[in-house]
Amino acid sequence: QIYPISVVESIIDYPPPVSLYIEYDSGSGSNREIKLKWTAPDTESVIDRYNIYRDSEYLANSPFGIETYIDRPGSSKKYTYYVTAVYEDGTESVKSNEVHTE
Repeated sequence: QIYPISVVESIIDYPPPVSLYIEYDSGSGSNREIKLKWTAPDTESVIDRYNIYRDSEYLANSPFGIETYIDRPGSSKKYTYYVTAVYEDGTESVKSNEVHTE
C-alpha cells in the first residue's frame, strides 16, 4: 500500500505504544477485573498520556510513565482493547496492537 507522506511522517514522529497485552482477566460479572500492560514507544517526542479504548470507544487515559490500566467493565462480555499515545502537542498516535478477552 502507498500512504500519503503525512501519514508516514505521523507514524514515524508519533509512534503508538507497543506490545499491548492482557496481564490478567479475573472475576466475572460486576467483580471482573482486566489489567492491560504495554510498552512506551521508542521516540524522542514527548508523550503526555495514553488513551485507552475498549471496543473502539474511548475508555480512559493514563499519564505517561504508567503503562498499565485496570478496567472493571462490570460484565462478562468479550472485549477488544487498544491504546494510543497522545503527544505534548496534542497529536494522537495510530492505535497499538489490539488485544481481545476470551
